[in-house]
Amino acid sequence: MNVRAAIAYAGRGIARPRYHANDSRRDVIDIAPLDMEITDARARVPTLDDAGFTLVAHRSAVAEFGDREAVDAVYRREIVDLISELSGAHLVLAGSPGILRFSEKSAQSGALDNSRPSGIVSATARPLQPVQP
Repeated sequence: MNVRAAIAYAGRGIARPRYHANDSRRDVIDIAPLDMEITDARARVPTLDDAGFTLVAHRSAVAEFGDREAVDAVYRREIVDLISELSGAHLVLAGSPGILRFSEKSAQSGALDNSRPSGIVSATARPLQPVQP
């Protein structure tokens, strides 16, 4: 099913936009909504070769992603193995442990550094035109 929605992009109206993940009141950013079609990509089966990404099912052995030791000991290896298997790459590196973000309704939203959801798609610049499917 496809739907249309206004997606908030960072506009081009400010020479040096600033986004503060922990305090949006300090943002200096031009929000430029762009009406776009949203498609359920699961039905399209995007591939790495055709779309540059793919959707795969993965169940991690990590029970709590707030447990940094478990993420470092288990999840990083899981992701390296998964990407190696999918891409055929001989070397895959997984950097930082990732950022935990929570729904605005969650009591954990804002409890950790950069844990609030972003209200914009891109903090750099919006596309000149919508990408055609």
